[in-house]
Amino acid sequence: MPLNALKRCLLILIAITSFASAYETYCKCQCGQDYAIYTLEHKQTCRDCNASFCLSKGSVLCSGKTKDEAKKEIITSCFQRESTRDMLVIYGFMILIGMLLLFVVVKKHL
Repeated sequence: MPLNALKRCLLILIAITSFASAYETYCKCQCGQDYAIYTLEHKQTCRDCNASFCLSKGSVLCSGKTKDEAKKEIITSCFQRESTRDMLVIYGFMILIGMLLLFVVVKKHL
């Protein structure tokens, strides 16, 4: 029985870790005072955040300008919402919960 309970604890910890490790990368496209923020897909990187990407989204950032003029004026930046501090807090909490679950399992069978 203790091995089965330990497997459950590990499965829960792995599930929590997979949710905590997920983060989203965003691309900010700006032309003058107008801007738009788009979520990059998981297979896309910050290299994909460029003027062509912004124009492909069909936004009207540089309205009244040709595509070539808009490409020159669009300023892009790539960022992630989660910070290192957030990750430390999340992983610290998960380690604490994992240790408490392990303590309960071990104490139950001693």
